[in-house]
Amino acid sequence: MMRDVQLKREPFPSPQLNINPDIKSLKDLETWVTMDDFEVVGYQHHDPIKYPFAV
Repeated sequence: MMRDVQLKREPFPSPQLNINPDIKSLKDLETWVTMDDFEVVGYQHHDPIKYPFAV
């Protein structure tokens, strides 16, 4: 599956990470910064690969 599917996929363009420009120091990170201050733009992914296996 790895050789037949994963390695034949074309990669998507890299996404961009936008960070709130008001963050100026490590103290900001410790006091008021939240996940809302970060944004991933342009993330794309391929459909999942279903690997058959038995338990």
